[in-house]
Amino acid sequence: MPFVLLKDPYRWGKIGYRLRERFRRIFRHTIFTAIESGTDEEALRLSSQRVLVRARDEWGGSPLVAAINKRRPMLVREFIRRGGMRPGDGSLAHASMAGDLAVVRMLLAANKDPNEPLPPADTHDNRYTPLTWAANRRFVPIVQALLEAGADVNGVGADGTTAIMCTFKAEPADLEVLDVLCRYKADVIVTDWRGRNIIHEARDRARCSGKLEMRKILENYYPDINFD
Repeated sequence: MPFVLLKDPYRWGKIGYRLRERFRRIFRHTIFTAIESGTDEEALRLSSQRVLVRARDEWGGSPLVAAINKRRPMLVREFIRRGGMRPGDGSLAHASMAGDLAVVRMLLAANKDPNEPLPPADTHDNRYTPLTWAANRRFVPIVQALLEAGADVNGVGADGTTAIMCTFKAEPADLEVLDVLCRYKADVIVTDWRGRNIIHEARDRARCSGKLEMRKILENYYPDINFD
């Protein structure tokens, strides 16, 4: 069998990304080291409003986002109080991705836009809304909290995905999320990047696997739905 050398077409791009990341890490503000190391007193000492608004880590995130991702709720609360939350920082999306209900509630209480996606420069480039992230990761209480705060149940990501399409696997937690989204009148006709909608998924689950749960939920909220 001949030896085949497979070339990675993204190799140089990956190397460049890693080098940029390491370079930025060297020159980032020391508040990020304090957040990562768990020295909250030092992080608070460094957290002037100027630092909280302007400092960026190697991924472009703010100190508030870093505190969210490192599960530092006390820092999150204090950073918000000191003016560290700004429009477009993606903090609510990060909290929704992390499944941190307490922080999600803190941000919403501080009037964070419940529909604000991650910033374009973030490593996640699909621009999902916080609701879509919460549905994608099956965090039912966060889905509920976001909808109660006015999140758009049909917010669309860059790839066409809405929150309801994240339930297509029909696992028990997916069904819980689906029920909540249907309660808020989610659009069941909108299609994702595959050209499929949740009706297609429910129909195929019932026909091919004998799993009727998804179909029953949809029929309960949308009695006139056509599965043919």
